[in-house]
Amino acid sequence: MKFINQLLVCLALILLITPVLTFAQNNENSTTDTTPGTVLAEINISNAAMEQTKNIARVSFEVENLGSKPQVGIIYGIEIIKASEEAPSLVDVMATPEVRAIPANGFVATSLEYDGSHLPAGVYEVWVIARTSGGLVLGIAKVQDFVSANNQSLEIKADTCLLKVDNETYFIEQGIDVSPTEEVMISCEVKNGSSEQKNFKPDFVNHERTVYGPVVDMSYPEQAFMMLEAGESKNFDFELPKATRPQAYDAVLSLVGNEGELISNSAFVHYVVQGESGTVQNITFDKAQYKAGENINLDILWSIAADNFPESRSGGTSQSEDYFIDLTVTGADELVCSEGRYPVGSSDHTKVSLLSAIDCISPTAKVVLVTASGAILDTESVTVVTSEPVPVEESVEATSAPLSKNIYLIIGLFAVIGVVLLLWYGRKHHNHIVADSIKGLVLALVLGAGFLGNVGSAEAVTWSLDGEISGGNNCLVNGSFGPCPPIDIRILTATVNLNRTTFAPGETATLSGTIQNHVCSNLYYELNANFQGADIALFRGRNRGTSNVSNTFTVPTRPGRYTVNLGMCYTNISNCASQSLTFTVSNPAVAGRCGASHYSCSAGTSANNNNNATNYTWRCNGLSGGSNASCSETKVNGSCGVTRNSCTAGIAANGGQNATQYTWSCNSPNGGSNASCSAFIPPTVTLTPNPALIGPGSSSNLSWTTSYANSCTASGGWSGAKSATGGTESVSPSATTAYTIACTGQGGSVSATANVTLPSGSLTATACAIPLDGTSCNSTVSWRASNFLGAVSVLQGTTSFSGATNGSASRTVTPANRTFTLDDLGSTFQITTNANATCATGGIWVASLNRCAGLPQIIINADPEVIRSGDSAEIEVTVDSPYDLTCTLAGGIDASDSTIRHSGTTGSVRSYTATTRSLTAAQVVNITCVADIASDLSNSAETRVNVVPVIQEI
Repeated sequence: MKFINQLLVCLALILLITPVLTFAQNNENSTTDTTPGTVLAEINISNAAMEQTKNIARVSFEVENLGSKPQVGIIYGIEIIKASEEAPSLVDVMATPEVRAIPANGFVATSLEYDGSHLPAGVYEVWVIARTSGGLVLGIAKVQDFVSANNQSLEIKADTCLLKVDNETYFIEQGIDVSPTEEVMISCEVKNGSSEQKNFKPDFVNHERTVYGPVVDMSYPEQAFMMLEAGESKNFDFELPKATRPQAYDAVLSLVGNEGELISNSAFVHYVVQGESGTVQNITFDKAQYKAGENINLDILWSIAADNFPESRSGGTSQSEDYFIDLTVTGADELVCSEGRYPVGSSDHTKVSLLSAIDCISPTAKVVLVTASGAILDTESVTVVTSEPVPVEESVEATSAPLSKNIYLIIGLFAVIGVVLLLWYGRKHHNHIVADSIKGLVLALVLGAGFLGNVGSAEAVTWSLDGEISGGNNCLVNGSFGPCPPIDIRILTATVNLNRTTFAPGETATLSGTIQNHVCSNLYYELNANFQGADIALFRGRNRGTSNVSNTFTVPTRPGRYTVNLGMCYTNISNCASQSLTFTVSNPAVAGRCGASHYSCSAGTSANNNNNATNYTWRCNGLSGGSNASCSETKVNGSCGVTRNSCTAGIAANGGQNATQYTWSCNSPNGGSNASCSAFIPPTVTLTPNPALIGPGSSSNLSWTTSYANSCTASGGWSGAKSATGGTESVSPSATTAYTIACTGQGGSVSATANVTLPSGSLTATACAIPLDGTSCNSTVSWRASNFLGAVSVLQGTTSFSGATNGSASRTVTPANRTFTLDDLGSTFQITTNANATCATGGIWVASLNRCAGLPQIIINADPEVIRSGDSAEIEVTVDSPYDLTCTLAGGIDASDSTIRHSGTTGSVRSYTATTRSLTAAQVVNITCVADIASDLSNSAETRVNVVPVIQEI
């Protein structure tokens, strides 16, 4: 026993001190299954860059296909994310209408222009995305931030938006499923950051599957205009005009002004319409053209009903029959190369091989996902490009690797042996320490899969972590319906790109990626990267939907081929999937280049030289195979620079200054002639605000002083010509504003900038539910104050409860006391928000009782429901309420039988009967019960008595 303990401890220590085992740490649940993830694509977005001019951003990038197969059906786009430490929010998307295809080992260079003039003032992250219309992310890269100074737009606070369905609330990115007839409301806080009142109304655009998918053609009633005062923030409810066909959708909510112009950012709502559906997400050919008699091989990625996911409200739509792919491949001449029907089985990754009957050039695949009974679930069509690809630069093989593969093999074997021993020991002795040890040893499995499991390697990778879910209980098996076989689904999908595939020694590399949680549950998962034993943090935590991630690391200084290991774990189902990226560090060939002085070379060495009366000549060798250079240098005359006593050759011999100019002389090197020079004195300008910090509605005096200036012009928060001799001007900005003054004189131009700062801040209060018979619930209030002129005061109603600059507090709220204010006691700056305090399901707030009371529960039925003309029906009523009620029956009931008195008793259900009059036509009988203690505590129900005519009446 002691030997076993010592062996286990030694194995754990070996694993823990090995640098590569820092790859992943699990803070919540251990993972026990680490396998190579299914590679879905090898698309890399390289050399992404952005230039911003005012509100226009020009984004350029290259999309590389690093795989051996052509990639088709690519859509490019730009995603704009509001930077936030707490909850970054997607606020805008610009997708190109074109669908592109990239040949194997080729790339396409492109650029996009984004107009962000509608975005509220702030800093936004800009991401370039390449994906399919079905929603599969293929490539991703983060570029520089976009900065908006627009103080006239409305801001939809996307992180406050919630979906309301059947009295329940959900996050907008959660992907909640709804029936085609259910009403869905979107509740969002909207802020008017301008100094004017704003009229607006909502505008919706529905996209099939994702915001990159086709727009759903639909109409909805004209919306009434809403209004926000200057600086006001308020919650609004908008009815979502949702689609009706079963499928997943992205709805884009924006706000438009009086003339229909866009005046806000957007909020993106993901939802699913319940019912049988399917999606073709990606189609991949193995080649770009085929000869007659060759096999056409395709990989088809598809997914089952969109509402079939864990925590689905409906429980998911079962696959009640077999699914098939109807496939037609045509060439550039539109002649059919091959076609057929293929079963898809239980996996969402289907491989199809079909024989080409003719030479098939620029093939187009039309894929139709159908049920056995002929219902069409989805249709997708893609075309392969057969033009010559732009080749991706060949990689240089490494002369040596940081660690040999055998070392990693030994580490992986140690990890496997260690886990087996710990499992055996824990099962036999029930030692709880063993379970904790497994968490450390599992880290070896994550890496071990990369060396024992033939993990794929490329400069970019999109891969999935797969699992099984139940196929339902309504499948035809051996002639009868019964439980369905399990269905393989994607649980997580990740895409990780490098910003380039080849780097110079010691250069900084950027990893950009995204991880998508397909199970729509807010559960713990992680995306990890590791390079040469060092973690590169990407994502670890809880989230719904898709998370964009980015980080940097330094590449080695030694040329060669290197690997970044990747791991993706969904800890709640004990499953991990690993992949890796490779990149090249190379010394490019450098041509010999001459320096600025005699015999100077910046690459290589001087091969030979010559010196005559007026010139020097020499030859510089190149490095790494670069070309040589023949160079010459003339003996240089003295030459003046732009500023006082500045010489580009020789040194200053003497100098002087008069009222407006400098004068000086420059000596020459190498026997050249001297020069006599002069320059005007450069102008100067200073700009000072007094005071620099003001409150809303207050003013600041901008004072500027100048020298040697002929003219001055203002920009930024002010404009127009300003005095060239200095002056003072009063300004009253509504938000923090930068003021710039630029002055020009004979000696050049100069500028100065000063900021006038105003208070700012944020204030949020979480929603909470008041329990039945309760009077209040707890809301978490969070606030942040910046640049306040006076003390900070956080109030509930009129009572201050905190003076902290930043903070969070739990507060007891009621419908009458749920207003919170962040107040600058030194200025008029205030922010107000309301906590959404509502009664729990089945309850209603009763003001006269000052509490949430449970609604009376009423069931009413007619017995029988259908009678002959002239007959009566008995009405049966069941009432469940702890309160005394007065219930009134109406509709075919005599006055003497129309009132029921219910004596309330907790937990007691009482039944009552009444009889209708003789009826000759159908009659709706309704009942309304009102509590004696409060008239606004009531509920009602109704039933219908149908009457059929007697024979004589026909």
